[in-house]
Amino acid sequence: MPCNSDYMSPTEREQELKLTAELFCWLMSIQRKRAPAWAHKAAGDTYGKGADKLVSKLCAEMSRLNGIIPPHDGSLGNQVREGQLIAWWAKHEAADAARRRHERHEHEVAARRDEALKKLTPEDLEILGLS
Repeated sequence: MPCNSDYMSPTEREQELKLTAELFCWLMSIQRKRAPAWAHKAAGDTYGKGADKLVSKLCAEMSRLNGIIPPHDGSLGNQVREGQLIAWWAKHEAADAARRRHERHEHEVAARRDEALKKLTPEDLEILGLS
């Protein structure tokens, strides 16, 4: 059986990280800002290596811009990038909203659990193995 290199293909997460790095660098460039060299390196890496920290940076930049992408020259390449960034931002905002809902739910459950535990006697807590 011959060898193959299928295992070397970037995962979906690695592809997303690479795209995030590319979008961050693109967004900086259309604003005439300079992205750090490590961001450009991550954008050029097949596996998006080093792009983890760019997720929060791209989120912060899009938040600062209120989700509005600055004007650019309108070239096809920029239109494609703009579309990719709009899709990335929508997906990212949805994930953030879901995370916040989950965190809020966990906080509410913990608060209700604490209230319920306050109603128990020391004997009840001992029986339940909670003391």
